[in-house]
Amino acid sequence: MSNTPPLFGDLGKSARDLFDKNFGASTFGSFLFNPDDVFCSCSLITRFSKVQAVLEDQNREFETNGSHDLDKSRTQGSLKTKLKFADQGVVVSESWNTNAELDTELTYEPSRFQGVKLTLSSSFLAASGHKTGKLRAGYRREYFSGEGDVDLQVTGPVVKASGVLMYKGWYAGYLLGYSTATAKLANNDVAVGYQGNDFTVHSSLSAARQRLD
Repeated sequence: MSNTPPLFGDLGKSARDLFDKNFGASTFGSFLFNPDDVFCSCSLITRFSKVQAVLEDQNREFETNGSHDLDKSRTQGSLKTKLKFADQGVVVSESWNTNAELDTELTYEPSRFQGVKLTLSSSFLAASGHKTGKLRAGYRREYFSGEGDVDLQVTGPVVKASGVLMYKGWYAGYLLGYSTATAKLANNDVAVGYQGNDFTVHSSLSAARQRLD
């Protein structure tokens, strides 16, 4: 069992994905093939009429998604691309969806400093012209992971810092966020849990200070 904890934002992610990715929906028409080191998959999920296709090799990844919500009669789609420059430790990702939202992310993992990950991301919403940006630095080693980021908002940056400690599967994490625009805490979250080989028990509390007071 690894004693390298995930970053705070990834705690409990496996449990959330069960519901975020249509847990319980029946799937059919799914196929996989791998010719010449290219991985491709396609699946059709009946519950939400969702179609997904992925084309991937060692340096490139293309993913397209389409879904139709039968209850709300709403159709959505997205296209994601990812370019990997393994020798330089650089990954460039870009995604676009039918809400005319464009997201771009540049990730750098220097080989000299094991466990360090630097990320610059931006988002642009064409309908409103709204733009956001974020600078993030993360560090992961045995027993500890930490992350700091600056959310570049028009009203004022939001600065966040978090850390997670893990020992023999047990972990505890804390996230603190501060808004320069309001001069108040934006986040004050704690999380504890246990991560086993086949299961995870996760508990978290958001805005802990306001709720505990």
